[in-house]
Amino acid sequence: MGKRRSRRRRKQEVREERGGFPLVPVLVFVALAAGALGYMLYAKGSESGGEAGGEILITPTEYDFGRVSVAGGEVSADLKIKNIGDKPLVLSYIDSSCACTTASVVYGGREGPRFTMREHGTNPENWRLRIPPGEEAVLRVYYNPRVHPDLRGEVSRYIEVYSSDPEKPVVRVWVRVFQVD
Repeated sequence: MGKRRSRRRRKQEVREERGGFPLVPVLVFVALAAGALGYMLYAKGSESGGEAGGEILITPTEYDFGRVSVAGGEVSADLKIKNIGDKPLVLSYIDSSCACTTASVVYGGREGPRFTMREHGTNPENWRLRIPPGEEAVLRVYYNPRVHPDLRGEVSRYIEVYSSDPEKPVVRVWVRVFQVD
């Protein structure tokens, strides 16, 4: 025990000579803080694909399918997505309020994957679509009345489009139907 105390005393004397705090714990703390800050910035950037820019315009932001028959099955509508900014716009995710409403993006003549409710866990991960300034894409919205075959009357659902637009990172598009037999 005597040797341990003398080593401790020597370490304490060295600390006092250096100005108090031991250097290694301070460096470890600074490294951990820098790592945490870096991770937070990475996580924030990854929501929009790591880029900020572009300006999204979706028209219209409300679409009424009118009367939709359960027997007739799924219906779809094409809405316009335009990058009205001067930087590329990155679309990174689409979510819906109900499994009866899904959406995809058509760009360059190719339709991307379909997105539904995030809670179902079936949406594509790491999907990205880059739209250059002034370019357009199509937001294809689907409504399937067979998901709720007993539902009748007015139905309102929404689709949310996530992008790199710093002013509007999420745009909500409302879909309405009047579901019949």
